[in-house]
Amino acid sequence: RVHGGMNKALNYFAMATFFTSLFGIIILLSLKDEIRVKSVLISVRNSNGEGDGDKSNKPQKAAGRFTILKYYYRPGPQLYYTQGLQYIGNNVFLESAGMYHESEIHYLYLPDLKVSHVHQFDERYFGEGCDLATFPSGQSQIVMLTWQERDMFVFDTNMNLQKTVPLPSPIREGWGLTHRIDIENGTPVLNYYVSDGTEIIYVMDSVNFTVKRKIPIFDKNNQPRDYLNELEFIEGRLWANIYLTNMIAVINIETGQVEEFIDFTELVQYADQLYRQKGLGSLPHDRCLNGIAYDAKSKHLYITGKKWHFVAEISLN
Repeated sequence: RVHGGMNKALNYFAMATFFTSLFGIIILLSLKDEIRVKSVLISVRNSNGEGDGDKSNKPQKAAGRFTILKYYYRPGPQLYYTQGLQYIGNNVFLESAGMYHESEIHYLYLPDLKVSHVHQFDERYFGEGCDLATFPSGQSQIVMLTWQERDMFVFDTNMNLQKTVPLPSPIREGWGLTHRIDIENGTPVLNYYVSDGTEIIYVMDSVNFTVKRKIPIFDKNNQPRDYLNELEFIEGRLWANIYLTNMIAVINIETGQVEEFIDFTELVQYADQLYRQKGLGSLPHDRCLNGIAYDAKSKHLYITGKKWHFVAEISLN
């Protein structure tokens, strides 16, 4: 009886071991299939910028989209609340700065980021985006926006003020500004593209400064994409800083759809690191990413932020 009981117990143990192993194999196979499915979903999400279940209006990160080539540092203690940045050739930028009592426009030079041709504004103005454009006729002009003051300043290329004109009424406030040569009725025409913090991009006439049309901007979920700020045309797409975020939207301006969001958190973290190293505390929330410039010859971008210590030169991957 004792031996029989032991044999019975051993049989039960063997059966239990067998079923436990079989159950373990089934679990492993299930986990393997789950991992495979998740990998496919992640791949789809990375290629489309969204997953089937992601219906939020939050910008999606595009990882590995750029490579930082070099940092250029501001030479002195003065930092600029960058509102507009445009590469105009030969290592020269046009830059506009905001804040009451601090607003100005100037040329900015690589590699030392020294400035020249400074035009400072009355303390009642809060400077915004700027643009240097050349008409098909060959004539050039610089335009700078102001925020709630709703004045636009027009300069020649030596930074001599030519005139002041009001921002056209459909545009709520002055934010970002860039330009493009468009073909209208078979004729090349210089148009300005203006943002005002909403989801609308305004196409503005470059001569009489009237609004020609409005372009609503929306993401892949068909949600309005507001807080569009500094603007730059790059290889046929309109790039826009999203105010108070680490993201830049890449927009198909013909359709109004945001094709991707590029995450520049790495640059924001470096700006914060420099603030801390210099004993300035953490980077304030409003010292956000802002400023996009493009060198079409090298195909390099220059990115900065509000009161940052540097401009970063990057290449797209």
